[in-house]
Amino acid sequence: MCASHPATAVLVGVGGFGRIHLANLYRLSQAGQAEVVGLVSGGGVGRLDELVDAPVAAWARTLPVYPTLDTCLAARPAPDVTVIATPIPTHLPLALTALAAGSHVALEKPPVPGLADFERLLAAAAAAGREVQVGFQACGSLAWPRLAELMASGAIGELDHVAGLGTWSRSTAYWTRSRWAGRRWLDGQPVVDGVVTNPLAHAVAAGLKLAGAVRAEDVATVTTDLYRANDIAADDTSAVAVTTAAGRRVTFGLTLAAAEQTEPLVIAYGTAGRLVFSYTQDWVDVTVGGQTRRERFGRVNLVENLFDHLADPAVALLSPLADTGAFTRVLDAVAGAPDARRIPKQFIDWLDRDGERWAAVRDVTRWCDEVAETGRTFAELGAPWAAPRHGAIAEVVVAGPAGPVAVGRYVDGAGAATTDSPRPHFHPLTTLAGTLVTDDAPADHSWQAGLGWAVQDVARDGEPGHNLWGGRTYVRGRGYEWLGDHGQIVSTGWTPTADGGVDRLDWLDRDGVPLLRETRTLRWRALDARTWALRVTTVLRPADGPVSLGSPGSNGRERAGYGGFFWRLPEGIDVAIRTPDAEGEAAVHGTVAPWVAWSATVPASGNPAAPPPARYTVALSADDPATQADPWFVRLADYPAIGSSIAWNTRTPVPPAGLTRSFTCLLADGPLDPPAIEAALTTARA
Repeated sequence: MCASHPATAVLVGVGGFGRIHLANLYRLSQAGQAEVVGLVSGGGVGRLDELVDAPVAAWARTLPVYPTLDTCLAARPAPDVTVIATPIPTHLPLALTALAAGSHVALEKPPVPGLADFERLLAAAAAAGREVQVGFQACGSLAWPRLAELMASGAIGELDHVAGLGTWSRSTAYWTRSRWAGRRWLDGQPVVDGVVTNPLAHAVAAGLKLAGAVRAEDVATVTTDLYRANDIAADDTSAVAVTTAAGRRVTFGLTLAAAEQTEPLVIAYGTAGRLVFSYTQDWVDVTVGGQTRRERFGRVNLVENLFDHLADPAVALLSPLADTGAFTRVLDAVAGAPDARRIPKQFIDWLDRDGERWAAVRDVTRWCDEVAETGRTFAELGAPWAAPRHGAIAEVVVAGPAGPVAVGRYVDGAGAATTDSPRPHFHPLTTLAGTLVTDDAPADHSWQAGLGWAVQDVARDGEPGHNLWGGRTYVRGRGYEWLGDHGQIVSTGWTPTADGGVDRLDWLDRDGVPLLRETRTLRWRALDARTWALRVTTVLRPADGPVSLGSPGSNGRERAGYGGFFWRLPEGIDVAIRTPDAEGEAAVHGTVAPWVAWSATVPASGNPAAPPPARYTVALSADDPATQADPWFVRLADYPAIGSSIAWNTRTPVPPAGLTRSFTCLLADGPLDPPAIEAALTTARA
């Protein structure tokens, strides 16, 4: 094709976003870049004057109008390009019809309502030898080469995580604009018209692209956290967390129920700064060392880009169907998720504007900001209207000076992603004064979960291991890799006691077959006005044949023998780590000692409702000879954690009679010196 023979085009759908395509096709036809040979509109074009400017409407009325694409294709030769701007459920049949006729396709987003349909459309395009360009307009931004350069150059340091942020407002009329609006299904067909997959789908696609995930195989896991303020079936307020195949975390905080609408953004957080990309206005802010500079860019229209590609194949398509596979993986996860949870009415303000009603979720903008900044979902952050992330097995309550004090929860871990190796653990745990001393699913290592048991390599004799730790698996000689080897630990029966309880658990392999049977005995009590203690005794037995435990350390990574009883702590300042004989991360890590203690101050949060900064001390004590022989694992520079390594640099077999480990955990307000720690441990063990 060349300028003297412009590509022919048919537009299917002139309402909704179709009016934008109509105006654009008018521009391209006036410039001699396209010849529009027909419109497809089941309702005709009688309302054009209400949809587009007068010159566009007058031009459109000179074009043939067909009631269906089939009648259009029967009446005339197939166009070079079919532009489809119709409701989501119609995308696949219309695109297949156009491809079968020999037409290239410009398809509005989302391309299709599920991964199976995506694969079918991809195969049909390949079989027809035709292109499908998807209308993720952000892909047309000229900022992308610069963003890639900034990311590759380390301008913001090492990448921590990527986020998409969108806080929009939509009235109740938006959700009644059509039969399919706000639906998950219609007439037996998937629709998936929610905030993640339609109005703010651009933020999702752009965030994935910035993280280097465009193809379906670039996405490892998707965790959804879906809510609705409006009376709809789909979601209008949601958080989504994606782990890419490369191990990057991408999170999205999105709502259509904000009190005020803001421009959507995609953000890359690095160790030295951050990049903020406005995909609607095509600017990029680069912030390093507290200084921000803004760079502005232009944009290429995606339909025009398709025409240019057809005229000159050296011009690359900017949003080809294959490069929307990662987005479709997210859409598929949303489609397969449970129905969006209704936000309780006490958290919704109803606003009257311009004669319409608007739902505004209280403080939702702040919560979306926190999703972006922390890399956590609403449930993980504890938004007041969010679903509990995990199911509670037991509430931890001790006798404080003024009566019973709730100091934590023992949860089932069921809300964790498969690749985070779900498992029961304690979170939250607090001191008697309420200072939080555990972290769960932190942005740096989403698989680290409060206080509990986790082992990266659990193997039957002669078989590959199973990852019951989470994240990538360390492979000798190759490093960390995604192996799809994640198992989980499940509670099979909880028996409460007067001061705790006994939990029976199965350690399952990737196929759900038991590797180990565990009996976990838990006891808790207050020791004095500022200290309480938790005692944990675990007995592991093979479920069927010999089993051994390993770690990155036993698989060749020096001084990385993590796995066993593990405590992920919250970020703190002025951290002090010690055993009876050593102080500091380097001196304590890998040593054998009766106990290890961690003391830190909670940093000020800037939230006036939050408690003031407070210092706390926690300690882990090894309570029997076998446990005392395991080295302590300590992290401070990379992330805050302490634990006991059950396989420091060699594998540990689990004998048929059982492997036992016993710990006492101290949780105290304020500092504790070594004599105070040892006195408290003596009292706790009594």
